[in-house]
Amino acid sequence: MRQRMCSRHIGLVGVVVLVLGGETTAAVEHAPQEPCTGPYAGKPVTADELKTVLEKHQQWLEDLLVLGGKVKEDEPDERCANLCQANLTGANLQKANLLSANLQKANLLSANLQEAILTEANLQEAILTEANLQEAILTKANLQEADLTGANLQKAKLGGANLQKAYLFGANLQEADLRDAHLQEARLAKAHLQKADLRWAHLQKANLLEANLQGAMFEPTSLPIISTIARAEGLSAITFSLPFAAVELREAFKKAGLREQARQLTYAINSTQQRQAWKTGTFSARSEALFKWVLFELTCQYGWFPGRPLRFLGMLLLVFAIPYRVALSTKGPAGIWMIWLPDRVSKSEGQETPVRVTAAVTVSPAACTRRGRLVQHLRSLWIAFYFSLLSAFQIGWRELNVGSWISRLQPREYTLRATGWVRVVSGIQSLVSVYLLALSVLTYFGAPFD
Repeated sequence: MRQRMCSRHIGLVGVVVLVLGGETTAAVEHAPQEPCTGPYAGKPVTADELKTVLEKHQQWLEDLLVLGGKVKEDEPDERCANLCQANLTGANLQKANLLSANLQKANLLSANLQEAILTEANLQEAILTEANLQEAILTKANLQEADLTGANLQKAKLGGANLQKAYLFGANLQEADLRDAHLQEARLAKAHLQKADLRWAHLQKANLLEANLQGAMFEPTSLPIISTIARAEGLSAITFSLPFAAVELREAFKKAGLREQARQLTYAINSTQQRQAWKTGTFSARSEALFKWVLFELTCQYGWFPGRPLRFLGMLLLVFAIPYRVALSTKGPAGIWMIWLPDRVSKSEGQETPVRVTAAVTVSPAACTRRGRLVQHLRSLWIAFYFSLLSAFQIGWRELNVGSWISRLQPREYTLRATGWVRVVSGIQSLVSVYLLALSVLTYFGAPFD
């Protein structure tokens, strides 16, 4: 039994918009699936034949506009585009108006459908491998089991489209509108979904192995296969207006023991909420967002990189060594002092009063040589760095003090203390270092940002 018509009903407003070259989201209701037959089934369609089909289809749409968008189901219209099973390999259908056309099982390999209007079109099981569908309007189109391998769907409108079991391996879906799209069991391995809109999309049992989700609006109604999205790229950069799906996905990762992926989702959730607060929040919310950005995102990216605070701590050892080196070369009350322990074993070594540590070159002939000056300079750098190390690890309580443990590694029994502004700088370094070390431990062994 041949297909009797392209659609049962087309909204009047939708027809007006489409005839004028615009787009719509509400149009037709799919007719029940019938056996795929048509005048071009299994045949290559020539350019002249395709032109005639498109002209007749356009006239049919215009006549529907006059009739208020109504068609009679018992009176099939031959002008309605029926390209079922047609061979349209490499065909140029750029900006073509194929609203509600029948392209079931059509071969559109490498066809140019850029900006084409395919709203409510039947493309079930169609071959669209490497086809150009950039900015095409496929709202509520039926693409069930269609082969879209390597197809270019960048900025395409696929809202409400049926892509169940469709093959989208390596397809370009960057900035595509996939709101409310049915992607159940779709093959999206290595698909490019950067900045795609996945709000209310149905991803149950979808395969997103190595797909790129960088900047995608991730708010689907159902999650894809966890083992495949776990290997997707850009998880840390997904966005949302509400984090329900992202939180659900993070919990699924945790349950599966995928700690790294869970951390990426934690970063995505917190950083997105932080940006939202910064853009639209009150002064208090913006202040809190700035606070979180400085203390949590810059330092460890909300627990994604628990080792990063330790790297910061290591860099600060060198940074704080600079003012300490300056203190060794300046005069005044501020400085670094060597204090010999009163209970030292060797009383003959050292003295009872504190000795100020300086970078001055001694007057000995050996020290006056170039080599001697270099040795003295390196010695002062080492003292500055060593004091930075002690300041950073003045952490602990009574005997449990990391700094005192480090000082036990030196061969002589003395300690270094600071006065004046050097003491203030040392105190600041101690506070920052304690925070960084604690943050690293907490984020590595726990999940404080979940």
